[in-house]
Amino acid sequence: MTIIFNNFDDGGLSMENYNDAVNQIYSEKENEIIIGLTGRTGAGCSTAAGILKKSFDELEYEYFDSDDNSIRERKEFDIIKDYMESDSRWRPFEVIEGSCIILSYILEQEGGVKAFIEYLKYLQSNHNKTSFIILNFNELVNEINGLDYMFKEISEFPIPSIEELNSFSTDVLDKYYELYIRKLADYKNRFKKIFYKYSCYEEEKRKLQDEPPVKYHLYTYLFQKIANNIRASGTPYEDKLCQNRILDFAKRIKLMIELIKKYRKGDKIRICIDAIRNANESNYLKDVYRSYFLISISVDEKMRQKRLGKLDVEEQRGLDYVEYESNLDNGEIFYHQNIANCFEMADIHLVNLDEQNGRRLMLTRQLVKYITLMIHPGLVVPNDVERCMQLAYNLKYNSGCLSRQVGAIVTDSNFSVKSVGWNDVPNKQLECIYRDVHGYCKGNQRECYSQFEYDNETLKKIFEHLDKEISKVDLHGRKFSYCFKDIYNGWKGDKNQVFTRALHAEENAFLQISKYGGMGIEGGNLFCTASPCELCSKKAFQLGIKKIYYIDPYPGIAQTHILRFGKGKGNPELHLFSGAIGEAYVRLYRPMLAQKDELELVTGINSKAEVRSIIDTSSRKTSAKDLKYKLMEVSLEFVSRESIESIRKVDLEVLDGEFDVLERSITWTGSSYDKSELIDDGDKFTLEDSKDQVSPYHYKINLNNKFCKGQRISYGIKTYLKDESQLMHEYLAQIVKYPIENLILRVIIPEKNALLDNVRYVRYADMKMEYEFLDQENKVTETKKDNKIIYELQIENPNLFYTYSMEWDFIKVKS
Repeated sequence: MTIIFNNFDDGGLSMENYNDAVNQIYSEKENEIIIGLTGRTGAGCSTAAGILKKSFDELEYEYFDSDDNSIRERKEFDIIKDYMESDSRWRPFEVIEGSCIILSYILEQEGGVKAFIEYLKYLQSNHNKTSFIILNFNELVNEINGLDYMFKEISEFPIPSIEELNSFSTDVLDKYYELYIRKLADYKNRFKKIFYKYSCYEEEKRKLQDEPPVKYHLYTYLFQKIANNIRASGTPYEDKLCQNRILDFAKRIKLMIELIKKYRKGDKIRICIDAIRNANESNYLKDVYRSYFLISISVDEKMRQKRLGKLDVEEQRGLDYVEYESNLDNGEIFYHQNIANCFEMADIHLVNLDEQNGRRLMLTRQLVKYITLMIHPGLVVPNDVERCMQLAYNLKYNSGCLSRQVGAIVTDSNFSVKSVGWNDVPNKQLECIYRDVHGYCKGNQRECYSQFEYDNETLKKIFEHLDKEISKVDLHGRKFSYCFKDIYNGWKGDKNQVFTRALHAEENAFLQISKYGGMGIEGGNLFCTASPCELCSKKAFQLGIKKIYYIDPYPGIAQTHILRFGKGKGNPELHLFSGAIGEAYVRLYRPMLAQKDELELVTGINSKAEVRSIIDTSSRKTSAKDLKYKLMEVSLEFVSRESIESIRKVDLEVLDGEFDVLERSITWTGSSYDKSELIDDGDKFTLEDSKDQVSPYHYKINLNNKFCKGQRISYGIKTYLKDESQLMHEYLAQIVKYPIENLILRVIIPEKNALLDNVRYVRYADMKMEYEFLDQENKVTETKKDNKIIYELQIENPNLFYTYSMEWDFIKVKS
């Protein structure tokens, strides 16, 4: 080998501070946060709203040690606390109460207090669909008449439209804000104080009364009924469904949000809606406001009942009936409150357990954590429970069930996933979503249906009837899929769950382990988006599942009858899920900037560069990202066969780091190395020549100043070489360790003394010249000048980590 050149260059980096730019990236998230709370009465929505209204100093945000806590939880607490205390990031929330929205509809109606009393009389009349009685009604009427001033005040400041709101002067805006955001909450409390003293009864009008009347707490029943009316018709006293008014309640919430935003113009917005009772309202707000999140508040059922101590047993049962109606028919899904559906749509689930001395340390910590992540996604990472439940949540969308999609996973005790499942039909059977009534009646898709479905004459008549009815309706491109369980139970007049086609999600996950020969799961965990039914609970108990995490509670007796047995030894632990789920999981945990990049941009400190600045630069290697060569020109001139000179001219740009010294090396296979010297920029740089006795020969170029990102370094070096014994190998090569825009290799010989023959271009796909590429075109040019023959090779943008070589054959002639 003739000569190979290598580069070993050093440096560090000083960065500019981009804190303002980073803040701009997060500004939209920090400037506006809107939260909807949902949960059953007694779960703690109002408690959560009360926490959010506080300043950070007033919060019970404290770390409490327990046997279950880890160092990771302590670090997470400290990170969140430091971040929220800094720059006044925590702002108290303004609370829009759902009951205040309902009251605004009542107070704005024509007729005022008289119209309200007339509505209460109508509910108790024969014209009403149900038999309804308010106990001590005359006494109640006297108290309602005392609220007439509220109706009159609202009539003076009627609810504006968004357009009118935007045109308000500051004085008018202040009056509306004071009335609808401040005073209305006080008026609601006065209403509540009166109605809270009364109860009511309701029963269906039937000739045969097989069920006793249902007792309700009047305030809760009345406000929930009026809320249903508003969603159905847009008015508080009319329950007839008007399809284009089903979002009126949600639009009134939007109006209140806009009123707050207009009043707080220029300030950071924090709004909490207490509470969301219909999923359509939440979906509407999510479509309108990117900053909106729905948070569910859950609690153990015994704790919830304890908190409802002011209600007797009948009133609690009536409350459960209203909040968790199981069968919603004739469009009721659009306007009846449906807490179960809200739970399913929630972005974040929080658990509000009772604590000593009435404190709410756990709930406060949860709220602060997720508010922090709304401002700065990815500041902390999900815990094991969140990660596993998110997987179960994603799995449920594999289900082809028409009614409900459920996902489940089974893990070992260390939260390592062992199997997954979702509610679906057995393997190789067609999911219900792909089976439709018309397809059945066509009779040419037998592989989609069971033998029973195809051969039973009664079922054939049922499907023919359904197909005839469906054909009268425009499905707008939809297929009318059917649930076999509904068809069969409708035929038999039964409610038997046995006839469902699908396996339950938990059952499916358990069977996957057995099917594919998995390991035992005793002592493991079960994650399911809905708590297991009685049948799946028995299977979990039998398999030795230690902990069961769930989101939606199952209405049956699985928890109390199956999972809590005897004195508790060996019973699985039941845990309501707490954490982010679904799209919110990604929104809250996906960083907007890589953490390392963000810290470097905010501080202007690059750790790697700082280390470079304090260590001996000669001990550090650079990478291909540090330098870029604009020009690298290497010439090898044969003065004679024995005396050789090499000139290397370089123009390079610093891409990263600070450079005050460049290390160089030459691999020379000839007889001896004499010296190297600077021939350009000698007044700026100095050279420490090689002290090596054998090849490769290393030397340093001291730049005498630090060259930083964007600066250029140019120099030339001349090296004197000898080859008296004619040992040198027959090529000149350059290893490409850094990007090079223009590489020039040049070999020069005396014209009168031809030393070389067959001069050619060869490249290698490595830095050891082992993997040769022979180009069909010889790119070496030959020219004559000043009694010299010049062989030249020019390569633009050579490949990184390749070796480019000019090779030849020596003509055996003595000098």
